[in-house]
Amino acid sequence: MALTLLSIATVVMLVLAIQKQASLSSGGASAAAATPPPPPPQPSVAFVADGYTSGSPSGGEGPASYTALLAAREGWRVTNPAVYGSGYVAGAPLSDQVQKVVDARPQLVVVSGGRADSGSDPDAVRDAAGRLFQDLKTRLPQAKVVVIGPMWIGGDAPRRMAEVRDAIRDTAAEARLPFVDPIEERWFNDRDQDGLTPDGENLNDRGHQRLSELVDDALRKVNVLPQ
Repeated sequence: MALTLLSIATVVMLVLAIQKQASLSSGGASAAAATPPPPPPQPSVAFVADGYTSGSPSGGEGPASYTALLAAREGWRVTNPAVYGSGYVAGAPLSDQVQKVVDARPQLVVVSGGRADSGSDPDAVRDAAGRLFQDLKTRLPQAKVVVIGPMWIGGDAPRRMAEVRDAIRDTAAEARLPFVDPIEERWFNDRDQDGLTPDGENLNDRGHQRLSELVDDALRKVNVLPQ
């Protein structure tokens, strides 16, 4: 009798132990299932650019910048070291911004400038653009690079500006980089005049909102949006 009772007790304890283990396993699985997966990393986009990208007291500073608006819309992490008045050879050279861009390790680099070079020698612009594009490709081999040509808002671009634009466009083609042409597409000419400041040379906050849409559309057309 004692032996029988001992056997029954052993079986009962074994069953209880199995049930407890199953309960713990189930609870652990439920807790694991309830823990949300970490969010995917934000795509990283960097700009090497001039005053239309840096913004100015007239508009586009801080969260009103078209780059900040793009970041909010697309879920990007943006690096924007743009300097007002910079150009390929005029003002603070665009090349001065490259180190900050390289440090950010972006998936996409947008080079946007040339307006400040309207009085520069097109050949000098061509040489500077070639060095800049090659530097970015060498130091950021994993990144896509797209070139946005100079903007000339509020009217037709003068001949020298068109020549500078041609130099940048041809150099981008030689480097096998996609090129977006705001002059040819007449950004802020014939329409969107409410986005311009009274002097017709800068963009206000409304202009930056519109520019965010124009750049977004342009990047989609040349198929360089980061995934």
